[in-house]
Amino acid sequence: MIFILIFILTFLYMFFLFKNLGEIKRISINNKPILLILTILFIFMIIVFLGESNIGYIKEYNKISSKHQEIRDNISTIRKNIPSLKQKLNKNPNNFEGWVMLGKSYIIINDLQPAALAYEIAIKLDSSDKTVLQDYITVLRQLDSKNNKDKILQAFDVLISLDESDINSFNMKLNYSIDIHDSNMTKNILKEIIANNNIKDKEPYRVILNELTNKNKKN
Repeated sequence: MIFILIFILTFLYMFFLFKNLGEIKRISINNKPILLILTILFIFMIIVFLGESNIGYIKEYNKISSKHQEIRDNISTIRKNIPSLKQKLNKNPNNFEGWVMLGKSYIIINDLQPAALAYEIAIKLDSSDKTVLQDYITVLRQLDSKNNKDKILQAFDVLISLDESDINSFNMKLNYSIDIHDSNMTKNILKEIIANNNIKDKEPYRVILNELTNKNKKN
């Protein structure tokens, strides 16, 4: 739209310019002021046109489109490989890595119920992998944070017991308690953090606990 407007204004300008000058003298092709004006207007129109037409974004768009197609192809491949993976696990049900791979595969295709079941079996075989426990908790929360509360808390207990100095595990549990609006759980987790000798920076948690306690007193 801007490009068209500039073009029209330029055309009108040149029309009247040549008309007026034509009454006095013939326009010379070597007239430097006129050539300079034409050049500036022409460059400006090109810049405006490129900006309005988004030509500069075509390459980036093609990259994104290609990446999305690659993701879709990978999801299709994973979906096709799941039956084969399940057959292998039927023959070797104690394969921890296989159950984890199956759980991750189901997550990728957004089939969370069988993903949770696969992680449950993997954790029964080996409960020492923090990443697997975190993924399992995340899947249970996505399925139903409240109805899966017992399983989630059990998984958190195992996760925290692996490294009681890892504040990230406590923070993850805090986030869960806030997500399900369980203020008592939130306060108990804060107390656990404050009482934990393996955690150094406890002041922020003391402040939050005091605020929650004072808020309950007022209510």
